Parts: sequence; structure tokens; C-alpha cells
Amino acid sequence: GGFVLVLDTSLSMKGKRIEAAMGAARAFARRRQAHEKLAVVTFDAQPRVLLPFTANAERIDEALAVTPPLQYFTRTYDALVRAARLVAAEDLRSPAIVLLSDGEDLGSTVSRAAAIEAVKTAGIRVFSVGLVTGPRGTATLRDVSFETGGTSTRAASPESLVGVYEQLG
Repeated sequence: GGFVLVLDTSLSMKGKRIEAAMGAARAFARRRQAHEKLAVVTFDAQPRVLLPFTANAERIDEALAVTPPLQYFTRTYDALVRAARLVAAEDLRSPAIVLLSDGEDLGSTVSRAAAIEAVKTAGIRVFSVGLVTGPRGTATLRDVSFETGGTSTRAASPESLVGVYEQLG
């Protein structure tokens, strides 16, 4: 199997949220089976492949050691399409995306429908974690997870994220 960790690096993640997200990503990576491949995509104004698919624990640790810089925009749908392309290029049984964000899509160049189509075509389930404090919505995350057969969880506090990741791992 294989997972793509898709991490929101928009400005609203600053401070405790991005630190918690990175901590949870590291915990998730540590729980992975040795043969399972992991890729990491970050997104803000554009999606970036922080780490292509690898089962190499050292490379995974290295990629997750540094907290990425934060920028404007939350192009969630663009990031999902990028992750789907990564998966399509690999030969993976039951691939999954673990999407971590604190809110709605902002500024994507592809539509919600196109993103969901790309993910479903690649046979991926999306497990989303909404890192929400306060009234911000996570309908984006819920919809994508629901339509791809994954689950959507709200993590009320950054600390509760680690437990969510452990369920997925």
C-alpha cells in the first residue's frame, strides 16, 4: 500500500496548527509498515511534492524534520489532483490520501468535481482531518472524503491530531 500525506501550509496554519500537523505527520510516518510507501505534498498557493513515494525511513524523516514555510491561498483541490497524479504513476494496492487542513479551499484552479474525479479515477480514498478551532468550516474536507469512501474527522485541538493519525495508520 501507500499513502500521500497532503499538508495545508496556508497562512492560517501558523503557530500551533502547523507544529501539530507536522508532529502528527511524523507520528503517522513512524507507524507505517516498513514496506508501505509514503509521499508528502504540501499546498498553499500551489501544491509542492515535498517527498516523492519512498519506503526509505531516513528520507521520510528528513522530509518531515523541517516545518515548511507558510504562504497565501489554500488550493486544496489542486493538491488533491497533484497527489492523485503521484499515485497514478506508482503501482499501489489500496492507496490513500491523508489530507490535513484547517478549512475550505481557497483559490484552486481546478473544481471540486474535477478533483474528486481525479482521486476516484486513481482508486484513492481520502481520509481528511479538519484542524478546526472556532467557527471555520470543513465542508471541503467532508465532501471529498465522503465521495471517495474515506472518513473525515475534526480534530478540535492540535494535540488530538496524533490520535486521529493513529486510527488511520
